[in-house]
Amino acid sequence: MGIPRLQVHGVLYLAAALGITAGTLTSAVNLLEKKGYLLRRRDERDKRVVHLLPTERGRAADARHRDFHRQMVAHVLDGLTDEEAECTLRALGRVAEFFRRGAPERGRTRPTSQRWERGSL
Repeated sequence: MGIPRLQVHGVLYLAAALGITAGTLTSAVNLLEKKGYLLRRRDERDKRVVHLLPTERGRAADARHRDFHRQMVAHVLDGLTDEEAECTLRALGRVAEFFRRGAPERGRTRPTSQRWERGSL
């Protein structure tokens, strides 16, 4: 996923987009700042606005993370037929979509695939 290039949004908007609470986001930002992965900078024109900027260390960690994912996908696809690779990529795309959209609300169930019930996955 990497470090997103976001427009200026408030904490509540960003937390909702990530599917977490504002408190959880603040805790994560505090930890990332403490570890040297990002910096907080107050906006010059509007002191209520705080910009989050990746540090060189944060950009390097992001690059390593992206490389890890490329290597993981290459390893998974290595040795598969074209048809198997296409099917696997489609399934991984659905997993990625699930994480982008967020998990369903608690208590709300999603239909279970009949293939899963039959054990044919």
